[in-house]
Amino acid sequence: MRGAGLLVVALLVVALIAAAPGSASAEPYRLRADAFATAADPSGFVMLQAEAREQGAVFVDAEALVWTGVGLDSADDPEARGEAVLASVRLRDPARYVDARLGRLFYQGGAVRPLHMDGAAVGFRSPTGATAEVFGGIPVAPGSIGRSNDWLVGFRSAQSIAGMASVGFSYWQERDGGRLAHSEIGVEGSVAPTRAIALYTTTALDTIDFGVAEARIAGTVHDATKRLEVYGLRRNPSRLLPATSLFAALGSYDADEGGLRGSYRVAPRLELSASATIESVGGEPGATQLVRAELWLDDDGKGALGAEARRSSIPDASFSGARAWLRIPFLPQLTGSAEGEVAIPDEPRGRGFVWPWGLFAARYMPAPWVDVAAGFEIGSTPQYATVIGGLLRATGQWGVP
Repeated sequence: MRGAGLLVVALLVVALIAAAPGSASAEPYRLRADAFATAADPSGFVMLQAEAREQGAVFVDAEALVWTGVGLDSADDPEARGEAVLASVRLRDPARYVDARLGRLFYQGGAVRPLHMDGAAVGFRSPTGATAEVFGGIPVAPGSIGRSNDWLVGFRSAQSIAGMASVGFSYWQERDGGRLAHSEIGVEGSVAPTRAIALYTTTALDTIDFGVAEARIAGTVHDATKRLEVYGLRRNPSRLLPATSLFAALGSYDADEGGLRGSYRVAPRLELSASATIESVGGEPGATQLVRAELWLDDDGKGALGAEARRSSIPDASFSGARAWLRIPFLPQLTGSAEGEVAIPDEPRGRGFVWPWGLFAARYMPAPWVDVAAGFEIGSTPQYATVIGGLLRATGQWGVP
């Protein structure tokens, strides 16, 4: 795993130590196409994840997410490759006044962009509602190469006001070869005057190009069964994240955007939702509409049936699409799922009149401490006539009763 190998090994050892008798937990796993976005070449790779937790005078969490694989293209380097996506240790005091993470981690907080780094993030919280975080490290690069004299550092502070509002300020900068590559100031604020109304805003200013990197403002009105959100977004191309499905690949672009989102739980197991946005792409107007329905097949939502329809009227990228998914728990230990998308572009331009995409997956838990999931996807995209991929994930927990 070039460059990160010693770090990964060391943190995995710490994870095993932290796994001494105690309690353990891990987030539920949902196999999705976004798993493929974490790898430079997603064809034919295996992903292993482990998490352990120890509770005592100091809470200790340790997790590692490592992938390895070999490309299926004969032109690829036949040497097995790998990368540590996450490999970190988290320490917290019982009162949660101090929270520290060390290793390879993602940092996301306030108005600053998500950061993937080898380093540390330390947070402090006071009884008065004030919080402060400092973070720094080396930006993660593919293969851990080309990082000589590269580093980033930043901080975030926030204050809760009367339990109904908060304000925050953040700053970070990144150096590339010792030269300033990114520098942003972030401001955030939120207020919830009643239990049914909430307002939220964030703004990140680029201090190098002296412009808005990203700005968001949103207001929501909700109760137990209904939710309505009004929002506006100003987004810079540097803030775009990797596409996680065919629709995301077609719909990721730099744009000013405003719109409405609403959802209504018409029955305990049935939820309907819709959204409508107006956008400006390169100074030209566009719009997107979406309707969605999901029916739970059991009270816990372990089984579900859903469908959505989408229409995007974007300059040079307009399309109509539909998506459906099904998740069925065949046994308490075995769950199967299938998902499919179809996009029909207004102007195929010789790339096919229909772009389908499908994913089939299964999850098996033979014991409370073992979780195995596998999936297979096949589809067509604007870039490739056929895309085939597979994913195998095994999760282990230690200290499970």
